Amino acid sequence: MNKHNITLVRSGFTIIELMIAVAIIGVLAALAIPAYSNYIKRSAVSEAMNMIGPFEDSISEYYMENKTFPQSNQDAELNAPDSYKGKYVTSITIDPNYGSTSNPPIVVTMNIPGLESSSKIYFFPKE
Repeated sequence: MNKHNITLVRSGFTIIELMIAVAIIGVLAALAIPAYSNYIKRSAVSEAMNMIGPFEDSISEYYMENKTFPQSNQDAELNAPDSYKGKYVTSITIDPNYGSTSNPPIVVTMNIPGLESSSKIYFFPKE
């Protein structure tokens, strides 16, 4: 009788190796998701600050001429609130119903993924 030596070559990964790879991917995802969420929030606020540029100029001009702050977009000769739109910004308005009527804020309404349906940022002009 001839004896044949049969050698088995194993290929592939063991279950332990696969579980370690899945655990590493899970840890990386746990670190990346909050960082991405913060990035989205910061970019939304940055967009809002860039979009209020025309408001700053118009409010300054209005204040120089009238020695008081405008009470609406129309007073400051600005477009309707809904005409200011961006990736996150849905409207920008001057709102005399919030805070002091002598110094109404610029209200930026935004839709940011992961937050309430609409978030607001209030910018108060200074004399």
